[in-house]
Amino acid sequence: MTMTMKSCIWLVTALLSGTKLVDVISTLKRINHPESETNPFARRIMKCVGMKPAILLFFLIAIGIILSAGLLALRGGLFAQITFISTGIFISIVQGAVAHANWFGIDNGITSLVRKTHNLRG
Repeated sequence: MTMTMKSCIWLVTALLSGTKLVDVISTLKRINHPESETNPFARRIMKCVGMKPAILLFFLIAIGIILSAGLLALRGGLFAQITFISTGIFISIVQGAVAHANWFGIDNGITSLVRKTHNLRG
């Protein structure tokens, strides 16, 4: 594996972790009760354990998944590495858009699609 590929994997790992952190901070800022959460699964957990514990739990799970996936990509072949990088960039864009919408209270094109998806599931 080239140093460039390793650097890209670590950069995407940092990007995923950073956008998840901003998503968490903006969620804490914007959402005052579980009913405001658009994700039906997250809403149920928030009702069971409380808002802040649920958000912290989701963040810790996400960081665990991100780090595990990044380490697997580092050990994997070229296909795994390219898949991690491209998927990670996509997820980071979505997380960033959600954080932006939470922070400013205005939906954007991505969050409108996320909201529609959550409404179909929940």
